[in-house]
Amino acid sequence: MNNKKGDVNSSIGRGNDDSSCSSDSSGSCNDRMDAEEEWGDWEDEGPQEMPTQCLLSDAIKSSPEDALAADHQQGLDLLGLLGTHGLGLYGAMKLINFIRTLVLKHGVSAEQVVAQVQDVDSLRAALQGDEMLQPVLEDDPLLFALGELLEAHGLDLLQQNEEEGESTGEEERDAENGAGTQAMAAGDQKVSDRHLSSQGQRGLVQENHELREELGEVRARLKRLSELMAAVDEDVKIRTKPERQDNDTYYFKSYSHYCIHETMLKDTVRTQSYREAIHKAGLEGKVVLDVGSGSGVLSMFAAKAGAAQVVGVDCSRIMEQARAIVKLNGLEEKVVLVQGKMEEVNLPVDKVDVIVSEWMGYCLLYESMLPSVLAARDKYLRPGGLLLPSRCTMLVQGVGDFEGKLGWWDNVYGLDMSPLRESVLAEPGVEVADPQAILTDAFVFKDFDLYNVQVEDLDFEADFSLIVGAASGATVVGSRRLRGLVVSFDTYFLGLSGGQSVVFSTRPNEKDTHWHQTLFWLTGAPEEELGGGDMVKGKLCFSRNAINPRDYDVAISWEVLRKEGEVVVGQGRQSYTLGS
Repeated sequence: MNNKKGDVNSSIGRGNDDSSCSSDSSGSCNDRMDAEEEWGDWEDEGPQEMPTQCLLSDAIKSSPEDALAADHQQGLDLLGLLGTHGLGLYGAMKLINFIRTLVLKHGVSAEQVVAQVQDVDSLRAALQGDEMLQPVLEDDPLLFALGELLEAHGLDLLQQNEEEGESTGEEERDAENGAGTQAMAAGDQKVSDRHLSSQGQRGLVQENHELREELGEVRARLKRLSELMAAVDEDVKIRTKPERQDNDTYYFKSYSHYCIHETMLKDTVRTQSYREAIHKAGLEGKVVLDVGSGSGVLSMFAAKAGAAQVVGVDCSRIMEQARAIVKLNGLEEKVVLVQGKMEEVNLPVDKVDVIVSEWMGYCLLYESMLPSVLAARDKYLRPGGLLLPSRCTMLVQGVGDFEGKLGWWDNVYGLDMSPLRESVLAEPGVEVADPQAILTDAFVFKDFDLYNVQVEDLDFEADFSLIVGAASGATVVGSRRLRGLVVSFDTYFLGLSGGQSVVFSTRPNEKDTHWHQTLFWLTGAPEEELGGGDMVKGKLCFSRNAINPRDYDVAISWEVLRKEGEVVVGQGRQSYTLGS
């Protein structure tokens, strides 16, 4: 079960010459989802479903309310402090950023933070000026939820004062020198009517309203954007630094929408290969486990192939429709669907004879579902049991500028827009690579035997060596300038009944699949054209992202060598993050 994309030109990440990942894609899937989920139908659910880092620790809670509750257990009553110190919206923002600065930047302990923020004089000094209005965490959900939190707890001071015809401000004019200072302190230090003209009062109230509206719009747009990305995974956010989030929630929610399953089912290479392997596996009388069963198609294939019982496990809400589909096809006596995480559910069987799973993601490993399959293997597969698939290999090839994807920027409606090419070079993407642009042979840089691979093997370094013009699978048409590396994978179903096997490939010269290929453009690639026998050597490093283990960090170091005397034509190193 992995997020699949329908757009053949979608980016899945942002790289740099040490870089991060993004995407920009569109397709029929997105159009249908947009039609079904109009902005006007969206209901503001408030601060819930917004994974939020606690103020006193690096723990992530499911909402701002839960994060504040966890902080309260450690002695920090943030909302109580706002009331005690008479802090409105601006003051609350400053206080949050002040606490995050102490904890995240200076490593101050929770006990010390609690003591410091309770000291009125110390806090007043710390919140002077506008410095603490600068967020410490980018897109901090706690800041976005502030307006509603203040209203819910009766702490929206500016709003209260507007209703009462008063004005409670955090900015006081210095009558002598005109310098603006922030009075962020105890509740008895309010700016009363006699300090401000009626026009000034109305100005503060209007400013407050405008700020609240802007915050609401930003939060709504962020929520909408995250839902769309999670639902289809057509796009992956551009990130300048890693973001903490409830990764499993977004991941499993994405599989609740039919569009993803439609994309996978219409991939005939994928679906027919699985059906063929299942029917050749000799399942008569066997117990089968389907990990990430999704729509239930593989479970039903197994039942029709003679399995005595099939247990499908999936954590997404697609299970509701899947159960109806199983019943509609008269297979409810054989197929049992269990909703939950593979690592956490209790199955109605102790052991199984066969495990089938379509776990592969872009670049094979993106989304990192393989650990769930390995957990099922170690806990439930009988000795001598069968895995479908049983082996996967990852391959790399050199590629030129197919379809003018890079050169196009030199003349855009008669304008030179080549500076934008740097952004294109920095972003890996899911592409249908033109076989005629492949410059080198294919090199298998990683081979996973699924019977023996361990979770720690999913982080690895691998050398590669490519020869220009050697069995590249097609005659190169056009320029022989190296512009990038293409990663694809082969999938093997081995050990089937009677020694049969089934294999499918996502290589550029094979029939296209919904995985396409993953393209890494090389910044600083040599301008010289390459000839037969020239070589591209380097190293690929794959590691699961520390913030979101379903994402992958990829580092590539490379050099181009001439055949004669191995003269170095060019070299470089880039890093990317495949993910959300």
